[in-house]
Amino acid sequence: MDGYKDKTSKNEELKEKQIDTIYGLIKQHISGIGISLLEDALNKMLPIPLNRRTLLRRLEEMKYKGQIMVRGSGNRIVYVPGVIDPGSRSFLRYAVPPETQKMIDYIHQPLSKRTPVGYNSDFLDSYRPNETFYLPASLREQLKTMGQPRFQQVVGEEETGGTYVRNIYQRLLVDLSWASSHLEGNTYTRLETLNLIEFGQVASGRDLKETQMILNHKAAIELLVANIDRIAFNPLTILTLHANLSYNLLPDPLDSGRLRQGPVEIAGTVYLPMAIPDYIQSMFHKLLKKAHQITDPYEQSFFIMVHLPYLQPFIDMNKRVSRLASNIPFLRHDLCPLSFIDVDEQLYMDGLLALYELNGIEVLREVYLWAYERSCQRYVGIVQSMIGPDPLRLRYKDVIFSVIKNIVEEMKKPTTESIDLILREYTYNPIDHNALRDIILKECTYIHEGNVGRYGITPSQYYNWKASLVL
Repeated sequence: MDGYKDKTSKNEELKEKQIDTIYGLIKQHISGIGISLLEDALNKMLPIPLNRRTLLRRLEEMKYKGQIMVRGSGNRIVYVPGVIDPGSRSFLRYAVPPETQKMIDYIHQPLSKRTPVGYNSDFLDSYRPNETFYLPASLREQLKTMGQPRFQQVVGEEETGGTYVRNIYQRLLVDLSWASSHLEGNTYTRLETLNLIEFGQVASGRDLKETQMILNHKAAIELLVANIDRIAFNPLTILTLHANLSYNLLPDPLDSGRLRQGPVEIAGTVYLPMAIPDYIQSMFHKLLKKAHQITDPYEQSFFIMVHLPYLQPFIDMNKRVSRLASNIPFLRHDLCPLSFIDVDEQLYMDGLLALYELNGIEVLREVYLWAYERSCQRYVGIVQSMIGPDPLRLRYKDVIFSVIKNIVEEMKKPTTESIDLILREYTYNPIDHNALRDIILKECTYIHEGNVGRYGITPSQYYNWKASLVL
């Protein structure tokens, strides 16, 4: 048995050395390196050459862990460094500029060696919507390529606000609730989160606050998706988000959905946010006005991820609000959402610390880019798997058939108004209402004498109904 353990340990050590060598080579190629060149270079460096299959497994594992990212497609695929250095687990950007590296080195110092700072209003005041950009044009284009409404590309539906997210809604509900809570130290596993959200099953051995945090995320995400046409960067939306996220978690219930009325301290940083309520309110409205004016959805999303945590407008839950609010542009433009799945907590905090203490957005920007790419990879696969049976038709078969039977038996014309009226009598998830109504409208056009039996309709009822539509 000891010999087996030794062999396993040596295999793991060899694997780690291989990954370190692979990463070192990729890091030398800022614009990326293809598989063939990488393979040739590795075989000159490693004592035991890697075959192509083993190399691809190593690359896939590194990609999953965030150590590398993939650019291009087909024969043009290249590998570039990601945000996680496999050796140190510290934040590392490919082609790290000296100034950015200084920020990283600075925030990794003990608190006693960092200079206390307060809120810098010039940071927000100097931002000019659609003139200032935290995301360069090339990066915005890259994000756009990753996040385009793939549901339309794959399934071929017309583009309508929220089509994408409605079709991956249940997965997003679990992913974002779990990932955002995990970044706050929540110990629920993803499976436990799934069981809590879908079946109301509370995980044993967990603090009640953790359960409440998950359920609050669920409620806040449901709010966003159910109100896609109304949500925006305005006080009502953001305050309501906070009210949902903070329910039953604050010492003073009055602070839920209310701007901060006093000072607050943030653990692990020398940054001290402003404490004057009138000033907080003024800057809160100013940052939302600027966010609303930004036309690019990715710049808008990242802007809110920067300025909401920096201002700290609420007594608590500021980061949670910013993570969910950063999805508002994606929901409204039918783009791939940002779930924060697999984002490393320390990397995320490094980005926030650089923001708080140095007003540096570069570190957080790299985390944002990696997280969005990871989300897109995840949801494109989910959407592609949807080609086949419609999940809503499967879930609401009885409702659909009953409504259609009602329409035919009562000699009604199938319209949005008539279907809305009939649907009031049935129980279903309100988020699915528009999609369910559209399915019923389409289904009514498919009825013919050969399939009326599946709806419980007799041929004579069908013929009478068809005749009534002509009159």
